[in-house]
Amino acid sequence: MVKTTISIQKSTKMKISEFKLPNETYDELLLRLYENACKRQLEFLNDRTNCVTLDEARDYFKSNYNC
Repeated sequence: MVKTTISIQKSTKMKISEFKLPNETYDELLLRLYENACKRQLEFLNDRTNCVTLDEARDYFKSNYNC
């Protein structure tokens, strides 16, 4: 595996270290945070709360905007 170095502010390292589990490397931490962010993004994109069908949207705009 090829390793690389990234430069971050000391304050940023302190903030993300709050999420670090015992014996977890920063590489593992960042990967875990990334995977959790991906899961949350998919949940957000798949959330059907407050969604309407295209027909409902079309009817709404026709009745409210004289389209």
